[in-house]
Amino acid sequence: MTAAVPGDRAAGGEASEAPDSPDLSVVVCTRDRPALLARALASVRRALALAPEMTSEIIVVDDGEEPLAGLTSRDERIRVVPGPRRGAGAARAAGLAAAHGALVAYCDDDDEWSPDHLRVLLDALQAHPEAALVYGNAVWRDAGLPTDQPSATGGPPARAPQVGEANRIHVSDVLHRASAARDVGGFDPSLRAYEDLDLWLRMDEAHVLRLIPATVTIHERRPDSVTAADHPDARERLLRYLQEGDPELEAALARRPGHPMQQAFALLASPEG
Repeated sequence: MTAAVPGDRAAGGEASEAPDSPDLSVVVCTRDRPALLARALASVRRALALAPEMTSEIIVVDDGEEPLAGLTSRDERIRVVPGPRRGAGAARAAGLAAAHGALVAYCDDDDEWSPDHLRVLLDALQAHPEAALVYGNAVWRDAGLPTDQPSATGGPPARAPQVGEANRIHVSDVLHRASAARDVGGFDPSLRAYEDLDLWLRMDEAHVLRLIPATVTIHERRPDSVTAADHPDARERLLRYLQEGDPELEAALARRPGHPMQQAFALLASPEG
């Protein structure tokens, strides 16, 4: 796998060029939820175990009020980065800026990777060297259900489609080349919502994004989760940017059935967001 991404570390301006830089950076954003963080990190470790050829680092962006303790002593791959506490966009931007790997993946603290998450996405990226980003499907689980009992639907109504359909690209379902994200400016730290969609749209203009038809993540519906619906101003700002930047975007996407950005545009254009 490492042979498939030569030169990525030197691109984008922020990746480390040190010879001992890892192949892969996993960014985990968290905010005062230590039990969920422990569960997310356990799922990341299981997935890393199935990709032994990859050297890796785990970057925990701590965006909470209570300091994290003991993480680095339990796993030498972990680095804790203080979060800017300015919302999701700023936290993700801090994680990407800290990443030294040629490839970057994400697992939010209320998500879990499937054991084969990385194996599936790494193999897909190797099989499709033209792709800058690959992403899989996910299932959603209501908080409190056992890990092996995801809910029947692929996502909340009017937000994410059934498993197997063209998906809104959730950040925990993604593996991308670090240089490709940096080439288009990375995450916008001013966005408190839709910061992932904003980046994917910019990457889609310059690079190839590819859906992998495999379920690689479990997302959890929680009352304390920050949702895009909490920030309609971010939705309106991103939609205005898209429409002003390309007035023909909606018509162009209509001519590309199954394109991942089709559902993203529909999501933004919907009053429910």
